[in-house]
Amino acid sequence: MKLTQATILNYKTIASETNLDVDGRITALLGKSEAGKTNVLEAINSVFTEQPYSDDQRCSWGERPRAEDIVVWLTLTLETDDAEMLDPTGSVLAAGQIVRVGRRRNGELVSETDAGMRLESQMSDDLRRMLSRLRSRCRSIPRALAELAPRYGWPPETGKNIDQLADSLVSVLRPRESQEDEGMALDEAQQIATAMREEMVTLRKELGVPELEGLQRRATWLLKDVKESKKKNAWEAVSLPPFDIDVLEAALPYVQYVPSAEKAYITDREAVTQLKEKPQEYPLHVNLLKLGGLTASDLTINNPTDLHRRLYRAEQQSSAALSQVWSQEPVEVHLNVTEDKLGIELRGPEGHYGRPGQRSEGFLWFLSFYLRYLAPATREGKEPRHRILLLDEPGLHLHASAQQDLLKLLEDAAHTTQIIYTTHSPFMVNKNYPYRIREVRKGNETEGTRINNTPYHSRQGLAWEPVRTAIGVTAGNSLFIAGQNLVVEGISDQILLAALSQRLTRKSGKVGLDLDAVAISPADGAQSAVPLAHFCASSCENTVVLLDADDEGEKAKKRLMKAKVFPENKILTVADAADAKTMEDLVDEALYHQAVIEAYGEVGGEPPAQDIPESREGVEEQLAGTSNDGAGSEEQRRSEWDNASTAALYGKFWKEKEWGNFGRALVARKLAQMSVEDNDSKAWEETVANFKKLFDAINERLGLEFKKPGDP
Repeated sequence: MKLTQATILNYKTIASETNLDVDGRITALLGKSEAGKTNVLEAINSVFTEQPYSDDQRCSWGERPRAEDIVVWLTLTLETDDAEMLDPTGSVLAAGQIVRVGRRRNGELVSETDAGMRLESQMSDDLRRMLSRLRSRCRSIPRALAELAPRYGWPPETGKNIDQLADSLVSVLRPRESQEDEGMALDEAQQIATAMREEMVTLRKELGVPELEGLQRRATWLLKDVKESKKKNAWEAVSLPPFDIDVLEAALPYVQYVPSAEKAYITDREAVTQLKEKPQEYPLHVNLLKLGGLTASDLTINNPTDLHRRLYRAEQQSSAALSQVWSQEPVEVHLNVTEDKLGIELRGPEGHYGRPGQRSEGFLWFLSFYLRYLAPATREGKEPRHRILLLDEPGLHLHASAQQDLLKLLEDAAHTTQIIYTTHSPFMVNKNYPYRIREVRKGNETEGTRINNTPYHSRQGLAWEPVRTAIGVTAGNSLFIAGQNLVVEGISDQILLAALSQRLTRKSGKVGLDLDAVAISPADGAQSAVPLAHFCASSCENTVVLLDADDEGEKAKKRLMKAKVFPENKILTVADAADAKTMEDLVDEALYHQAVIEAYGEVGGEPPAQDIPESREGVEEQLAGTSNDGAGSEEQRRSEWDNASTAALYGKFWKEKEWGNFGRALVARKLAQMSVEDNDSKAWEETVANFKKLFDAINERLGLEFKKPGDP
């Protein structure tokens, strides 16, 4: 289940309703201090806390809220296993459908499908509240265990019995159609609740974690409530929907919120017996051992030679794993066991050993964050299928180059985890994914915090200007300008180049653009590319300008050549590399049209996706039959549009339909999302082959020679 949007209203600094569009992998929230970035993360996290909202969590200048008001709506897209869990018969839900989940101010969880079907039980208010309280308390116990598991490194089977008992109890806690059924259900519910409490008592004794004391109390209260319900015999017959909120709640993603102030760093020494008996309390040490292929039990052997051999092997493996994610300087892990104490030392390039506590706070944060949330060991065992990681100012203490290491680490984790993070650092912004960036800003006095979901658009010539403003730098700071620069006409060009380069490398191992070395700087059209190119050239000599081979591109090329700032071999048009006028022409026609329909189908509004012709040929035919731009037969106009560039064709069609400007960036974003899918169709093969020609031409003009990935 993927999170696609969050709608927030009357939460802290967010007074009026605002929407956050969430990327399928990584979403970066940028904005000035006090803009409300942290509040956006906390609002999303609040949906999963199962607690009512306090007065401190409402907007102080907004309208006085009611208990039934929904504070946050989360829009999620179902995957196949989600749909099967929620609707086993397949009569209502299917993969790709939308489910919206919200939390009322009184703490009640509600939801609806994209068809508008409420998943709340249709029953009397008293009965609904009673059953909701029982089911919520029942479901909160295994959910809390799932949240504790990765923190303490519990084995996969921990709490399995409680999970099964909770599922059974939720199933039993349903209104019945007869008095006899009511009594039988209550008897069964009491038996299950008793078993849950006994299991919780046993688990607390075995693990000895303080948090389990509170969970044991929850189990006791649950049993007490079931008994009270049995005495009152408050159940009654009602009509229920085919599935309800509790099943949906069990399928929701698992959310971890990491505040900026978190400083739970790895310690220098810990008792081996503690690591063995209470691994859940020492997840950093346990996961470090797992990186080296060890468990705490492996450290208790009596043979010193064998122990030394195991520790040496673990040092090599963990050091190698760390070197894959930390490129700042070589760091070797050294492990020793003395008098039941596991000691950890780290060796730097100077050859000296030192305890973790003697390292910089930046490195300590990185190492501890990696071991707690992103090391391979954290993904083993009981971690739920779907995870959302909410990070407030990650890498705050890291040097700029180390923040690049963190970005790569997050990129790798995003294959299995959705990540939303806030930042003020320009080095925590991946310039190759502009469509992942959101600008958080202060609105007027009645709006509060607002979110701009497309901050890479601008009408002032520099497409990144709102992003620069959001993180407090100017163009003079050379943000997004590197040692090798490629100036393109627009943000859609940047999106397509980055996406197709990555697909080329991923699918064939061939080199496209070295996106770590080459900064792609988008302008706001061909004419805006001219001053941007001059600016980039003044900051870095190795700058290439890539223009469309249409009228505007040719005009820009003449302006650049007339100024004599660029040698001719540093000015490249799409036609110089391939038989095309614009970058969109390099994309297979049917594939591009599919992206157009899907992109506009997702955003809704004007134009409706169903009003777009089913094929590019349909667009050409309608233009040929309705165009009022001059003389000529319909056949002549059809021939003209058949040879037109993709951008010109769709731009003209949108104008004829009075739909406004055609969203080139919107469609490019959809193509980028489609490019990561495992679709090896001929259309994608031809598209990648066309872009490979363009990449070769760009690299030649930049004077770059790249090795294939994996080459020494």
